[in-house]
Amino acid sequence: MSNLMDTIEPLDINIVCAEDIFLITDDQTIMYDLFNDVGVVGLGHSALKSVFQALVDGEPYSIPAILGSEWREKAATQLCQVMGYDKVFFCNSGTEAIEAAIKLARRYMKVIKGDKRKTIYTLKGVFHGRTYGALAASDAASYHKEDFEPHLPGFKHFTDIGEIDWDECMAVMVTPAFVNKDVNLFDANFLDELRRMTNYTGALFIVDEIQTGFGRCGEWKLTDAYGIQPDIIAVGKGIANGLPVGAILSTNEISQAFTPGRHFSTYGGIPICMMAVCKVIELVEPLIDSLAIYDLGEYFLRELSDIKFMKHVRGIGLLIAVDLDVNAKEFCIEARKHGVMIATFDDKCIKMTPPLTIGIGDIDRLIRVFHHIYQEHIEVP
Repeated sequence: MSNLMDTIEPLDINIVCAEDIFLITDDQTIMYDLFNDVGVVGLGHSALKSVFQALVDGEPYSIPAILGSEWREKAATQLCQVMGYDKVFFCNSGTEAIEAAIKLARRYMKVIKGDKRKTIYTLKGVFHGRTYGALAASDAASYHKEDFEPHLPGFKHFTDIGEIDWDECMAVMVTPAFVNKDVNLFDANFLDELRRMTNYTGALFIVDEIQTGFGRCGEWKLTDAYGIQPDIIAVGKGIANGLPVGAILSTNEISQAFTPGRHFSTYGGIPICMMAVCKVIELVEPLIDSLAIYDLGEYFLRELSDIKFMKHVRGIGLLIAVDLDVNAKEFCIEARKHGVMIATFDDKCIKMTPPLTIGIGDIDRLIRVFHHIYQEHIEVP
């Protein structure tokens, strides 16, 4: 019996090695990794070898935040440049980034602006994380929230922009698409209208780019594809290719709300993680500039659309979801038997977040595997 608390339903698969876009199990099965914890290892499992070698060569892996760190400053400068912001705060995960975004927004509106509005509006059906503030901001599956009451006050959930009472709204926080268990893009005007209304009313516009940032959708952040610059963004997952990093970015004006002691993260910005952030930026930049992620995503979507049992193929870049005519969980079991790790969160939909380094040849092989699974294990004679 494991000594781990029972917070997940683990698969009976033990990984002993990982290389590039592949996982290797203890029985030497080689598997394409189309899951990587929903895009955490966005550049494959070999991208950080130089980072780990630097530690072997004597680079410090942890330095307290009160002491200077070249890597912390370098990561901050590079991240602000590619994301288009002035300041960044580093923490350890996406949900911690959401907590930081909430605190920054509240203190800015109250102390800097002297604004008495206190309600943050978030989208119905969106999940922002499992820590207490992020949980209160979320309106996702009931099992995330039930039995943890009372939830923090100060949040309301909306579907249509017309439901927002701007007289009480201090901030709106959304994801740039529905991406929790699925991938569904918003109408092109939705984010535009939110940005327009927050500008008009003086409310802050916060966007959770944790799943959608760092090239996953073909841009540094998905809001770039819409030509929108939020006031605050939260990022995580692919930011450090598997090392525990989250961050928020904002303007000089808003960031002045964080003064010494108002917020902090013990491990936020330690050198090993900052080296990883810099390596990710180095490797993702040419993929974005060349439109390679868009091209690969369009090719993958087109090929998936030709498979009989795959319906409503959708996504942007390499963030992909597909509805199946068959049981999705059973399909994923068969896929794993055939060397493909895929995630599903219900019985009808699969979600794929392949490494951004996947190639056309890999996609072709995956399509052949999917056809084979259908013909041999699913199709009724």
